[in-house]
Amino acid sequence: MFLIALLLGALTLFYIWLKWNYSYWKRNNVPGPEPTYFVGNVGSTLNMSENFGIVASNWYKTYSEPYVGYYKMLRPAIVLRDPDLIREVLITNFNSFRNNDVNISKRFDPLSATNPFANQDDEWKESRKTISPMFSQSKLKGILPMMNEVGADFVKFIKSHPSDTDFNAKELSNRFTTENVIKSTFSIEPGCFKKEEQNEFLKAGEDLFKPTFWVG
Repeated sequence: MFLIALLLGALTLFYIWLKWNYSYWKRNNVPGPEPTYFVGNVGSTLNMSENFGIVASNWYKTYSEPYVGYYKMLRPAIVLRDPDLIREVLITNFNSFRNNDVNISKRFDPLSATNPFANQDDEWKESRKTISPMFSQSKLKGILPMMNEVGADFVKFIKSHPSDTDFNAKELSNRFTTENVIKSTFSIEPGCFKKEEQNEFLKAGEDLFKPTFWVG
């Protein structure tokens, strides 16, 4: 009996905390959609029925205020609508907002943890020093001819099919993007515009970005 009472007490306290947690934006007079317990306002992205870009776009169109408060599951988050406010966050106060949401544990995934977009604070600064020279004006000028070649190969690939061919836009984009990235980064020919349905590079990219519950 004592254990049941303890469990009921714990559940009641958790429910009270949940209600209090989901009132964060209301307490701060920030407009936003009503959250659903446990998934907040991102339930449709977790079950892969909507892309977050579409969800955020709907909020952007629905509200007229400079910002919209929502919940990433249990955590309060915010969408900025005002260009001046966005500029403040991204430029003026960048030191306070430099970390991305993605923070991968080196113990869990040591390879992905080196991704500069997943690094935090000082690690991000070091990563930025490493990758910035790759995007210098001279380097980009060197990459441009390769990208032009990829564009020409892309046109040839489409023209090699009958004029009434239906293309899958996502599959075409995968071929174009993969060919560009591999050729520009490693200076090798990945062969993404050959007529075979798949090659190793396309398959690796498809596996990497395959939508799953955990990716969501």
